[in-house]
Amino acid sequence: MDVGEFIVPVPYIKQVKAVIRRLLLSTLDDPNRKLSTAISMVVAAIAVYDWPESWPDLLPFLLKLIGD
Repeated sequence: MDVGEFIVPVPYIKQVKAVIRRLLLSTLDDPNRKLSTAISMVVAAIAVYDWPESWPDLLPFLLKLIGD
C-alpha cells in the first residue's frame, strides 16, 4: 500500500452506504420543498447504480411514502 493510498474494506463501505440510504429516506418527506427536492435527486442518482440489487427496499419504501 502506497503512503498516499487508503483502501476501505468492502464490508465497511456497505455499512456506510446503508446508513446514508437510511438517512436520505428518513428525510425524504421533509416539509421544506427545496430540501426534499434535493434529497429526491440524490436518491434518484444513487438508485441508478444500486437499485434493485443493492437497494431492494427502495421501491416498497417509496410506495409506502406515496400511500401515507
